[in-house]
Amino acid sequence: MKRRLNLFSQRSSSKKVVTYYVLARRIALWTFGVSLVVLLLVGGTFIYLRREKNAVDTSIKNYNRYILLNQSFSKEIQRFVFKYNTVQSYMDEDANSFQYYSILKEIFSKTSPEEQLMSFMVNNARETSISVNFSSYEGALQFIEELETPLFQDSFEQISIAGFNVVQQNQEGYLLTIEGIFTSPESHGTGEN
Repeated sequence: MKRRLNLFSQRSSSKKVVTYYVLARRIALWTFGVSLVVLLLVGGTFIYLRREKNAVDTSIKNYNRYILLNQSFSKEIQRFVFKYNTVQSYMDEDANSFQYYSILKEIFSKTSPEEQLMSFMVNNARETSISVNFSSYEGALQFIEELETPLFQDSFEQISIAGFNVVQQNQEGYLLTIEGIFTSPESHGTGEN
């Protein structure tokens, strides 16, 4: 009895090997391709970031050198900015007190010459506090009567006596404290220019 070899059966198992080989080769090529692309992207990103870091480092060095060279100039700028901000805040809070002081001086020039202005304060809302000193009681009473005249009434929206005290320093005197609200500057004809 002769035995025959079945060559076709051998061929089917080698077909499986070839199929696995082709599949493994495709997977290896795809893996290599993807790995190559990822490697190129990572390498490109690294080179880009290194260049950017070097540019930033150069800029920092230039700015530090500039600051060191111009330190006195920068102090002058800081001083100027501080002064400018101070002036701006003063202008925002300024009550134009000179304008109201001029009105008050004009009023006092038309009243009895006995009074002496001790203090004067005014805020942005035109609210004022005035302290006037008198050497005699009669002079103080005469001044209080003048508070009701049109001279004062035209210059103030509201005016009242906040205090009347006897002051004894070297000689007896009287201190009258007046509180009120000035009328708007336009009504006095001394508006801002």
